[in-house]
Amino acid sequence: MRQVLRRICVVWGETMIQFITWLLSPFNLFLVFLFIGLFGKKIRLFKADSKVGYKLACVGFWGLFLISQPLFVNLFGTFLEYPYPYIQVEAQPECDAIVLLGGGMGAPKKEGDLPEMSGAADRVWHAARLWHAGKAQYIIPTGSAEQKTSLVLLKDLGVPESAIIVENQAVNTVENGVYTRKLVDRLKLNKKVLLVTSASHMRRSIMIFKAVGLSPVPAAVDHEATYGGWLRIKDTGVSIWHFLPSSSSISTFYSYYKELFGLIGDRVRVRMALKNHGLGGAACGG
Repeated sequence: MRQVLRRICVVWGETMIQFITWLLSPFNLFLVFLFIGLFGKKIRLFKADSKVGYKLACVGFWGLFLISQPLFVNLFGTFLEYPYPYIQVEAQPECDAIVLLGGGMGAPKKEGDLPEMSGAADRVWHAARLWHAGKAQYIIPTGSAEQKTSLVLLKDLGVPESAIIVENQAVNTVENGVYTRKLVDRLKLNKKVLLVTSASHMRRSIMIFKAVGLSPVPAAVDHEATYGGWLRIKDTGVSIWHFLPSSSSISTFYSYYKELFGLIGDRVRVRMALKNHGLGGAACGG
């Protein structure tokens, strides 16, 4: 019963964090500012001669304009990705395990179908390359859907099932770290692990895995921001497409925003998770 109540609290807390993240997202805030600025006088939120509406509308409009700008959004992605460039397989150290963070693939839409592959599916491919190069004895795919996704592709890529240890309880990156730590302890593996995830996700993942007491070695893939934008203008030249608003830029900005928000919020979540699971960890560093 105690475990059930604890799980309910964790799920409730996770839901609240997701809601707050959504509520405070710049897109939603700027949209609200724009709406209040345009219609505030009609619904009598402020006086007819007040300049508040004009100011709010300006903030909302220019805010939405900025987060739809490819080059502006690229700055955030570059901040997240730049510390973690792609490292050749041969240059990576040997560890006991390769930890593969889930999220690069989706579960089959119906029983018997193939798993869905997204742009981040190269996480799985890179984990298989590291294993084939002899960089670790085991691959640990971590995430609640990995039994039906990463496991399938890893086997197709020639990794034997005996070398794959699926952690299938985690539903977020904090739990990826916590349950991987418990698995590493149970199997008596070295805490130094190769950590495979998307480059924009690596900064937060490294913070979490260090906080739970592991020693992650970054093996980043799926670099998006560092393949274009400001770092490539000198090669490609400036184009009008660098400045025109784009709906895809708003979507990309939101994914970067979640990573940046998580760098703050996940410090608290890690401490709570360590306490709930009875694990000792390290200080939440950057």
